[in-house]
Amino acid sequence: TTWSGSAYEEVSVNGNNAMLFTNFDFLGIVSDYANPTDLTGMTHVHFDYWTPNAASLGLKLVNTNLDPVQEDLETVGNVSLGQWVSVDIPLADFNLDLSAVTQLIFDNLIANDADDTVYIDNFYFYN
Repeated sequence: TTWSGSAYEEVSVNGNNAMLFTNFDFLGIVSDYANPTDLTGMTHVHFDYWTPNAASLGLKLVNTNLDPVQEDLETVGNVSLGQWVSVDIPLADFNLDLSAVTQLIFDNLIANDADDTVYIDNFYFYN
């Protein structure tokens, strides 16, 4: 998004497509404001990450269709450096209405810190 300061690039890692975030503080992904994503039939969100230097990492889900806007951020816990790590977060951990999600925001959880590099792969929701 234009409101996230991190750089985003689609890259190939050993022949596999992945997302690369550089100068990473947070990076927003807008699904579709006019047609929000209904995640009520899903139970988990999955992604893999690799980072050489991030101290923390989280994912925020946002429902902008409600007033006030609902959002909740969950962390991956302890971050492992220099190796691919699989993350599965139960959607029940997110305290918001999941019927109309419009934004997905990866966050390094450290205010005014945009020095991190993070690769994200295999990002999906499942039941």
